[in-house]
Amino acid sequence: MKFLLFILIFFSISGCGNKNSSNIPSTTTSDSGTTNTTNSVSATTVTTSTSTSLMATSLPTDFSKCNVYPSTYSFSNPLIGSYNICFSGQSGANKIIVQVESGVTDYRLCFFPTAITATGSSVMIGEAQCISSVSAGVIYPIQLSVNRAGFTDMTMNGVMVVKDSLYGEVTPYHTDGHINATYAIAYQDCMIYLYNTGDDSACQRFKSKGQYISLSFF
Repeated sequence: MKFLLFILIFFSISGCGNKNSSNIPSTTTSDSGTTNTTNSVSATTVTTSTSTSLMATSLPTDFSKCNVYPSTYSFSNPLIGSYNICFSGQSGANKIIVQVESGVTDYRLCFFPTAITATGSSVMIGEAQCISSVSAGVIYPIQLSVNRAGFTDMTMNGVMVVKDSLYGEVTPYHTDGHINATYAIAYQDCMIYLYNTGDDSACQRFKSKGQYISLSFF
């Protein structure tokens, strides 16, 4: 049996929302990696979502507990301002909806599925889905996938949100200063590097920049 060694890097959520529904994020999380195995996920894979917007009046029943219509914004973070994010109530759907009060149009907004344990540690379990332009107040459904090799048996119960803006420095798998690594790539690189080596320095550096939102759907 593969031995999992968890190394914790603490990522805090950015606001306090309605905690009466398990679909709404509420818990501080940390990120973790495992060692002694090879990760086959590409360090450069950042997939663009093809999701289309939903009218607020046509929310599917599995999002009925989400407090998004009329618009009441439960969270706020300097990265994107006031926003809502909610997890589908359908078991195994791995689907979220996102709504940003002022929109995000300067860079793509990317969402990584994560698995979070009862102790608060988390791990990236799939590739990112990104929205090219987030219009103000519009509700976007995003289908995430648990497709990271070695982690497909884990359950998605969290999400890491980053802008796909320039990171400004090298990462473990982008060491050429002329390569324009983004925050989405930097997060993925740090998770893969931690997984492969047990070295958390890249994730600590990513964390120190503070340009992320880490959420749990407990």
